[in-house]
Amino acid sequence: MNPAGPFDLPSPQDSVILIVDDVAQNIQVVGSVLREAGYSIMPATSGAAARKASP
Repeated sequence: MNPAGPFDLPSPQDSVILIVDDVAQNIQVVGSVLREAGYSIMPATSGAAARKASP
């Protein structure tokens, strides 16, 4: 088994991760972990907001 977990994320330099959750604290927690790992994040609090935010 891969020690990094069940999946591999792309390199932080090439990625913007869209985080969608209606609980702002969840976005903050996940966003904090991802930013510490070097990823850029794009938060959204609803599906509609996520659709508008994604390219």
